[in-house]
Amino acid sequence: ERTRIVEPTALWVTRRVRYDRLILTACHPLYSAAQRIVVFARFARRGPPTLRRD
Repeated sequence: ERTRIVEPTALWVTRRVRYDRLILTACHPLYSAAQRIVVFARFARRGPPTLRRD
């Protein structure tokens, strides 16, 4: 969905939304507590996989 760089105190990144989503966070820059990189991913509903018969 999107990627953002935010302050460590930015709690808005965890607020509820009207759809299923995944939030991944990590330190930014690497090994620093200065900021966070946040990746938001929207859940894409899929039906069950179909088996192909050749």
